[in-house]
Amino acid sequence: MSESAPDLGAYRSWLYKLAADLLRGGFRDPDIDDLVQEGRIAMWKAYEAYDDCKGTLAPWLTNAARMRMKDVATGTGRWTGHTGRRGWTDAMSPKVQRVLGLDMLLDDPEFSELRLRQPVAASKVMRADRVKEWADG
Repeated sequence: MSESAPDLGAYRSWLYKLAADLLRGGFRDPDIDDLVQEGRIAMWKAYEAYDDCKGTLAPWLTNAARMRMKDVATGTGRWTGHTGRRGWTDAMSPKVQRVLGLDMLLDDPEFSELRLRQPVAASKVMRADRVKEWADG
């Protein structure tokens, strides 16, 4: 980051214009200030990740703000400070199906271990020289 910290006040009118374009209520929408704040936060995060070789600073910041504000305004992104839709809470829910355990698989009479030997031997997870050890148990 060769440039000094950006003056986000210079982008104020641009952020409000973009927010008004993205929201149904335009400048009268009650969420306009929140959406502008999302844009400012995105600009600060983009500034922290900025590298001179990626281009000039102004387009880097405005593109980050535009993408973030569009995500939030269209509903594909969440407002900053709110929990995500796909967080650890959802993943740990008892309603989520778990991967089938190996013991249950081996107890199944229709399961054939021989069918697994070729794919397991070819996988990067288990080397071919260890398949016999694994199969013999």
